[in-house]
Amino acid sequence: MLTAPEYLESQTTPEVDHAVYIVSPKFRDFCDSERVWDYYTALDNLPNIARSVNTIILGQGLGKEHRHQLLECLKFLNTRTIRVLDHIHQRAAKEKVHKARDSNVMVSSPTQMTAESYEAYLVVDETCAEMSDHQTGEHVQGAVLIEASRQMFMACATSFDLSPEASAKIGEMHFALNEMRVVFHNFVFPIETRIELHFDGAEVRDKTAEGKAHIKFYQHDKICCEVFCTAQAFSKKMLQVLETKSARSARRAIH
Repeated sequence: MLTAPEYLESQTTPEVDHAVYIVSPKFRDFCDSERVWDYYTALDNLPNIARSVNTIILGQGLGKEHRHQLLECLKFLNTRTIRVLDHIHQRAAKEKVHKARDSNVMVSSPTQMTAESYEAYLVVDETCAEMSDHQTGEHVQGAVLIEASRQMFMACATSFDLSPEASAKIGEMHFALNEMRVVFHNFVFPIETRIELHFDGAEVRDKTAEGKAHIKFYQHDKICCEVFCTAQAFSKKMLQVLETKSARSARRAIH
């Protein structure tokens, strides 16, 4: 569920019943200016919104700067308590998902639910590479979900020991995805989206292991998208050697 990272000063704890979503202007077609607002329209109408709700939920497309500006505007209004709920502040470290910019990270830091299951949330920034061009206006496009799946796998693989048996044999591992199968069941809209990853184990060989995972995207406890991944695990040193050899072969093949 959404967490409440920051509260404005209050004597009471508000309920989530009277809540609105604020999403990126790129999802303006999804907004109705009642339950869902685009960010800039919401800022223009913030005094009216603050009088009618006690909870603001930050949806998809927003980043740290949006969150900070909204909190500052709410403090400036000096109205009754408004609770701001989001996962933006929980975004996974960019190094764990092999990204150079925080805005390109699409998943929150995963938490372990069972021995094989992990959970995170979608946290898409409108300035990310995948949203820089194609955007229909209402739903989160499939390319975002595919990249979020890759990041979910990498975030879990770099944060947890997915296969102790493989780790004991190979040492410090690095996973490289070699197959993804995607099934879309429903549109994913720019509201809270929970991600589950179930690691289906690894087949361990002498110097490598092949791991499989099943990733699900949920909205309102309904599965919207499933991704089935197969990845090869190597020692970090071996992966660097393989990449270097492949790069050398590619250069030699250039005519």
